[in-house]
Formats: sequence, C-alpha cells, structure tokens
Amino acid sequence: MLEKNLLQRKNISKALANALDYPLTLLIAPMGYGKTTATIEFFKTADKTPYWFHFEADEHSPKFIWDTFSRQIKMIDEALGELFRNLGFPFLTPQRNEVFSILQAITKTKPIHIIIDDYQFNKSTTFDEFIELLVRADIYNLHLLILSRSMPNLKIEELKLKNKCCCITQKSFLLSSADVGKLFRINHIPAGKDIILKVHEQAEGWISVALLLMHKYQETGQVGSVEPIETLIESTLMTKHQNELEIIALLGILDSFSMSQLASILGQNTAALLINKLQKTGTFLRYHSESKRYTIHHIFQTYLYEYEFQRLPQALQRTYYAKTGLWLVENNFIIEGIKCLTKAEEYVQILKAFEKGSIRKMYDHDPDAIIHIMEQMPQKLKFEHLLAYLCYLHFLISSHDIPHGARLLHELDAKVKNDEINFDCTGLKIEGEIEFLKSLMAYNDIETIFARQKKAYAILGGSSKTTKLDKMPCSGSFSVLYLYYKQENTFKQTAESIQDNIKYYELLANRKGTGLKYAVMAEYFLEIGHIEQAELYAQKAIIKAEKLPQFDALICGTFTLSRCAIAKGQIDKANELMNRLTAERSPKTTSLFYSSRSPYFLAMDALRLKTGQFEVLSEPLKNNELSAHLFFFQSKGLGFILYGQYLLHEGKYIELELLCEEMNTLFSEFNNLMGYIHAYILEAIAMAQIYNLNQAMIPFKKAIAICKGDHIITSFAEYGIWICPLLEHFITIEGETPFLKELLLKSLQYAEILKKCRHQNMPLRLTSRELEIMALLKTGKSNIQMGTELFISESAVKKLLSSIYSKLGAKNRTQAIKLYNDQLEEYTDMRS
Repeated sequence: MLEKNLLQRKNISKALANALDYPLTLLIAPMGYGKTTATIEFFKTADKTPYWFHFEADEHSPKFIWDTFSRQIKMIDEALGELFRNLGFPFLTPQRNEVFSILQAITKTKPIHIIIDDYQFNKSTTFDEFIELLVRADIYNLHLLILSRSMPNLKIEELKLKNKCCCITQKSFLLSSADVGKLFRINHIPAGKDIILKVHEQAEGWISVALLLMHKYQETGQVGSVEPIETLIESTLMTKHQNELEIIALLGILDSFSMSQLASILGQNTAALLINKLQKTGTFLRYHSESKRYTIHHIFQTYLYEYEFQRLPQALQRTYYAKTGLWLVENNFIIEGIKCLTKAEEYVQILKAFEKGSIRKMYDHDPDAIIHIMEQMPQKLKFEHLLAYLCYLHFLISSHDIPHGARLLHELDAKVKNDEINFDCTGLKIEGEIEFLKSLMAYNDIETIFARQKKAYAILGGSSKTTKLDKMPCSGSFSVLYLYYKQENTFKQTAESIQDNIKYYELLANRKGTGLKYAVMAEYFLEIGHIEQAELYAQKAIIKAEKLPQFDALICGTFTLSRCAIAKGQIDKANELMNRLTAERSPKTTSLFYSSRSPYFLAMDALRLKTGQFEVLSEPLKNNELSAHLFFFQSKGLGFILYGQYLLHEGKYIELELLCEEMNTLFSEFNNLMGYIHAYILEAIAMAQIYNLNQAMIPFKKAIAICKGDHIITSFAEYGIWICPLLEHFITIEGETPFLKELLLKSLQYAEILKKCRHQNMPLRLTSRELEIMALLKTGKSNIQMGTELFISESAVKKLLSSIYSKLGAKNRTQAIKLYNDQLEEYTDMRS
C-alpha cells in the first residue's frame, strides 16, 4: 500500500526512533500530512504494540475522555483498560499516584508506548494538566506520543528545557518530488517528470492530496488545476462508489467501527461488500489488527458526513443513528450509544436502556447530558417507562438537584394518586418506590426518613428497583453522625435511632448500609471518649461491611478505628489501618474508593491533618477546591472543615476567620451541629490569634454549649495544641466543672500526641517546591541560579526561602541547612 512504502522514509523513521528517548513526543502537522500512518508503520516495523487512543470530536469532559481512553485501551489490553475504567479520571493525587504505580509496575517488564491521536480535539485543561504531571513523573520506559494538528496547551518549552519533550513538526512529513515519484512507481502508474513535479507542486507536501491527484491522473490522464480537497475526493474516490452512496454515507458518523458493528447496521453481506470495495479502491480506510476495528481518515470522514450523510433523508439519518446507538449500548459503549439514540430521537430505546441497572452508571459519568436528554423527552413517554423515570428521580434527589427532583416526584405522586397515568405496573409497586424516594428527600430528618422507609418496605416487601450497586448511603461522608445530629441534647438518641432503624434502608437497598448500625455507635462512643467501646463497634462495622462489601460502612468504621488509634498515641497504627483499606481492595472497587462519591479521600485528608502529614495532603484540599470535587452536597461541609483545619496548620488565621463565616451559613441550612462545633472552634482559634482570648470566647462558648449537653469530647480535644489555652482561659472565667475538667485533660493528651506527630513529620512539612529549593540550597546555588534551574523568578525563590526559614525557625541559609539536616536525622532515627 501507498502509506507503507512512502512513510518508511529514513528521515521520519529516524525522528520517531529518536522520540523514544523522551517521555513525551509531539507530532505536529495539519490534517493530511500522514502523521497517523507514519506512526503506525513505524511501530509495525519496530515490532512494538502501542496503546492507541484517539479523540473523536471536541471534548471538554475529562471523565468522558478517560472513559473513552479506557475503552480503547481495553481493546488491546482488557485487564489494563478495565483497571483504568474502574479507577476513573484521576482528579485527585491518590488517583494519579495509582495510575502512575500501575504504569511503573508494567514498565518494569516492558516499555509502554501510549499514542494519543487528534489531540487538537481535546478542550479539557484538566486533561492537559494530567498529561503534564504524567510526563513530569518521569516513569522509566514510558513514552507518550501526541499527534495533533496544532500545538497542545502544554508547557512545551519548559518540558523541552528539562529534556522531557521533543517535537516533530510538519517539515519532517513534507513530500519531496522524489517521494511523489516513488508514489507513482509503487502504484504502477507511469508518469513523466512534468506530471510528478505538477503533483508535487499542487500537493504542497500533503500525502493525502498527492494520493488523490494520483488517482485523478490515473482516471483522466490529467492533473488539472488546483482544487479543494472535497472536489478532489468527489472527482476521484466517490466516482467508484456511485451505486452505494446511501450506504457509504453511514461512515460519516462512524469514526471507528468493527465488522460486527457495521453488519448490525447494514447487514452482514452489505457490510462485507462495502469493506472489500473500500479496501480495493485504496480509500482512507485502516484496519487495526490488535483491536479488530477499522478507522477512517478524518479528511474522508469529514467529507462523508458533510457532503453525503447530511444529504440523506432525515428518516434514513435517524435510522442510522438509531441502529448505531443500539449496537453501542448493547456492547457497553453507553455514553456514545445514548448520544446516538438522542440524535435519532429514539427516546423509548433510551428509557429502556436506563431500566437496566448496569447502564445507570452514566448518571455519574455525564450527569448534565442525562438531565438534558431527560428534560427534552415528552413527559408521556417518561410516564410510560416509570422504572427508568424513577431511577432518574433517584439520581436527582440523592445527589444532584433535590428541589427539581422533589418537584418532579410530587407531580408524579399526584398523578398516580389521581389515576392520571396509565402504566404497566408488572413487577413495579409504584407507591412504594415513591415513598422510598420521599425518604431520601428528608435529608438529616431521621424520624421522617425512617418512618417513610418503614412504610415503603411494607408496600414493596423487598428491595427498591431504583437503587444502584454502588449507592453510597452516607452521601460521601466518613461520619454518619455528622449527617444526622441536628438537635442539642439528642446525640445519644440520634445514634440509637439510626442503629435501630437503619435496617429498613438495608432491606430497601438490597443490604446496602450493612455495618452502618455498628459504625454509628462506634462514632458515638468515640466522641464521648469511650475509646475501647468505640474500637469494638468499629471492628464489628468493618467485619460486617467487608462481606458485601459495603464501602460507606467500611470506610466509616476504619476511619473511626484510626481515630481511636490516634487517641492512644498509636500514630503508625492509624496510618496502617487506612492504608490497608486501599491495599486490600479489588480492581473492580477502585473507582468507589477514589470516586468523588466516596468518603475515602476525605477520610485520608482528615487523617493526615490529625497526624501532621501535611506534605501529602491532596492538592484539591490545599487549593480550596475540595468541595468542588465532592459529588454529594451533603458532604461539602466536610470539605470546608478540612480546608479550615489546613488553614489553621498553615497559620492563615484571617482567611480562616472568613471561612468560618461561610461554614456557619452552610451548616445553618440543615442545622448541622457537628459542623457548627468545628466552625466555632476554628473561629475561636483564629480570633485568639488575630485579636485576643476574650474575643475568642464568643464562638468558643457556643462550641462548649453544644458539646457539654451531649458530652462530646473527642472532636473538641483533637484540636489539642490550639484549644488548650482557650479552654484554660474559659475555665478561669466560668469555673471548673467535671465536663470541662475531662475536656481539658483529653485536650492536653491530644496536644502531646500532636506535638509528637509534628516532631516526627517536621522535615516533611516543606512543600515539594520548598524541598527542591532546599536541595539546591545545599549545593550553594544563588537565588538567580535556583530560579533558572526551577524555571521560576528570583522573587519567587525569595518567597520560598522565607517560608522555609519560618517553618524551620532559621534566620539564614546556613542555619536552615543545619536545622533541616538535624531534624531529618532525628526523624530518620525515630522512624527506624
């Protein structure tokens, strides 16, 4: 074939071979210059099998990009593709580290070449940032090749300076007149020098245009004047397909396809004849043996879509979209399939698809698209497919838009009660399903929640059909009581009510929530300072949860057990417990740990804050982006609390005081008392630092009032280092009581534990950039030299040095180096 002979030119092969010396290589050239073919042929010749990923159209969602990437990887390496798909897009540091670890494990035994084609369609800055981080990770034997028509939005020059990137531009792909001559010869088309020069001149370096001009010369004996590429395609390739224009037009909506997919749309014989003819006529069709799929060159596909598919009757267009969508859905390409069915206006098929539990994952992958699709459907159709509609309402109410979901549910409820809806109720007890959804609307009102769930179970007699396998009953929180404690002097009553009544949720949700009745009692006993009982219940929660597994209970129980270990001064055990949680998970459950629906990453940041591991806090937390990553609105308050604790550790008291104002507003919506306790404590500490202890007593008294009535000790005492002076001052003013005496004793114990944590982690309190500065400082480099080395300004270096001096208690460079080395030595001795 043309591409195989032509694109094995020495200069291109050499450039691609050199590219393997870099973590990242960019192949930048306009469409039609042969980037993709050159890369394919190079890897074939080198006998290497790359992981190939290509963008199919403009895409802004990193979740969708990752899902597509995982699916395409799965065609070559099923295990790896499934692992990446379960992991989900790595928004957070733990997820990224997981991806890097997976790749590092593979590259120990073989090189990995990842090719990303048509990168110009990527519109996600988040995906750009991930690619940069992957390149900077400098994983041995990992090579990324990005093929793009334009320069990607990456820090290319910086990566080049660090020898992590090289560029192959369109100059390397330009056809010479000798190449054009070779093109004619290998296709056995006689041509004089003047024809070859004319083709070379008109092609302007494009191999695609040169190929079309060659076909035109073969057909007509003339090259003719300069023509648009669309005209060339029409006058050459399409003349050979005049009898099947309606069939070939289908390829305008298929960027890639398998023979079985094409056969499901056109029929086996028609599909086979079309492929055979396309291959014989040398059209831009390529077969990938690893994935067993065909791809069409974008030039040809764009022509087919704009000039052939768009000319088809609307009815035939919808038929093609419908058949394509059905095949994609049936073969687990859910998002792509639903989008095709939407274009076909096949709403009944979409609703039938959403009645299948496995397909409901699209709610998490692309919730905005789901809302858009469902809202444009005729209401009558939704009422005719009530299971799909109820699942949609479950999604809205539990995690996305409670007010809108509530309005739709009340509307449905009224119509059902008034017999205004005719529906097939076979196997669906609509009144029970509606009652269950009403219970989910009563967020943190446990009396209403359990009364409605009890009623729903009496109607259904079993589990609801709207629940999902990975439904999170704790709504992304690592604390059950955080969600439901809303009235003073009812802390124990709230815990016991959950313990007694959560069985109805478990029954309705097919045992989801198993273990939470123990987890909630573990939290209760921990908060009132009964550590041994808390440990017992936490262990019961973990044992029960591991059998399903039930992730909320597992994470809540493990986090409580870790807090118990901290209370005993067993810092290493606390870390080991949480780390074991991820080490023992299965690949299929990875996404549930790292998902923005999971309390896992919140719990990990909370543990790091409690044990002074500031250097490994997640980037979203340090950048105040944690709440934005949280899927459930119910857990967003935890994001605020953790960010407040981070500001406290950083000594940013003014920012902390302002944040507490936002927190109080947020917690007032549901009268979240655990949230108020943290907000008042943080505000008091900030005010003590900014103003004085007397002013700090205003919020401090509010925190004491809540805790005293319910004997809440631990959440208060865990602020030991900062809270002790305030407690002592408060006792001086108000007098000592048994509760305050116990609270001060516990706070002093935690203060000692936290001091030990800070001492152990002192060398690691420096940020990654500060550690880079510290390393250069030891070599004796000047500020200017350090800035040049790290590609930052001299003023930025000075700011970093100032921060290092402050953290280490140093006054100059020499002292900073000595203090850092001394503390590092102490830390190493202690850890060993």
